[in-house]
Amino acid sequence: MDDIIHGFVRGELVTIGCRPSIGKSAIATTIMSNQEKAGEVVGMLTIEMKVEAIVERVLQIRSGENIFKLAKNPTTLGMQKYMAEAAALSDGSNMIIEGTTNRDLGNIRAMIKRMKRDNPLMSVLYLDYLQLIRSSNPKMQTDEVGTITESSGVMMDLAKDLDLAIVQLAQCNRDSDGGVPLMKHLKGSSAIEQDSGTVILVHRDLQAQLACGNNERELAVLDADLIVCKNRSGRTSTANVKFNALTTEFYSDANDYGRTNDL
Repeated sequence: MDDIIHGFVRGELVTIGCRPSIGKSAIATTIMSNQEKAGEVVGMLTIEMKVEAIVERVLQIRSGENIFKLAKNPTTLGMQKYMAEAAALSDGSNMIIEGTTNRDLGNIRAMIKRMKRDNPLMSVLYLDYLQLIRSSNPKMQTDEVGTITESSGVMMDLAKDLDLAIVQLAQCNRDSDGGVPLMKHLKGSSAIEQDSGTVILVHRDLQAQLACGNNERELAVLDADLIVCKNRSGRTSTANVKFNALTTEFYSDANDYGRTNDL
């Protein structure tokens, strides 16, 4: 992925989209974790999931341990790895994760501004996810297209005003089920494509995952594609990657049990 887009650009809006259950939050937590390990100050504002669930995903990715498997069989080594990563994350981490149940656009805007003000070195912020935002205008709250258009425009403006790369996660509509997603499948409004400097669509075969059953080795090396279908600063292409369904990690090259080089 770095070879295609050369990182996210401050001041630009990035959209990462996919169908439900493909891995919006998974790809965001994977890239966010990699960026933080590389020394960047990164943030996430989650509307969909609890903060604790996002933290668990980051710890799974970093430890290589599945939290549900640990709960059933808390092996000494596995738990030690998981707890070591938890300690490292809480001790001087450059990762800021906040959540809210107030989906009002005005509140989302205010929270992003405050997160940047409180963490001036923050270079990237992830928003999970765009279509959950509700318009601040009561007359528009039943207008899905208008609300998404307004929300995407606000994210684009915030990215510029705060000199921050904002990565908004977005759902693709059901028209893309079973096939490779296209930008026209981004749910709700063509403004998402227009506002974004970069658009990345995530594609993988859910049927292939189901066919693995309980085979952990196969579940750790599922095929996935990260499709860069818009890149205002460079070329478009597809990064062929792997997905570890046990830890919800996307990664580059298959190696020993799915533990590999980062994206």
